[in-house]
Amino acid sequence: MLWCRPMSGPEPSEPTTLRERTGLIVGLMIALVLGGGVFVLRTFVHGAFERGEKTLEARNRLRELAKLAAEAYERDKAICPSASRLVPAARKERNVKVISDRHAWERDAERHAGFACLGFSIDSHYYRYEYVATADAFTARAYGGDAEWGVFEIGGRVAGDRLVVGDVHEIDPKTPEPPSQAD
Repeated sequence: MLWCRPMSGPEPSEPTTLRERTGLIVGLMIALVLGGGVFVLRTFVHGAFERGEKTLEARNRLRELAKLAAEAYERDKAICPSASRLVPAARKERNVKVISDRHAWERDAERHAGFACLGFSIDSHYYRYEYVATADAFTARAYGGDAEWGVFEIGGRVAGDRLVVGDVHEIDPKTPEPPSQAD
């Protein structure tokens, strides 16, 4: 049987005077304000960190794609043709990490085009990726799905006997995302 021994010493008393009650109420209000402030700050900082982490994905992946495009140009002496569709082809939910099927990245392998020509693929990601090329230039974009995550772009152009690549930049977040396509 479980039992507790009585506490030794005087019993805690409840505040009896108006001054004691007011002090207790003020103390609780201060604790509530400070606790709420910490919660709001934590939420803001976490949101900023999460956006930074996800936009970092887009920037790093587009830089990787551009590096692969330059290597493919040196190897083939031509820019890899455009991808037939974005990956993933359809956005099921916004702001959710997607695990892409390997087939989605290799869809254009028979044509030696798109992401397959570049040798580019990502297992899990937040953004939809697009690769568009002409005979002397390419543009790659990462669509975040809303204005908070933005749209990022990188491009390259043939100059002499090499492909010169720019840096990743954020374009107008109101840029419409291409429509979803059936797989």
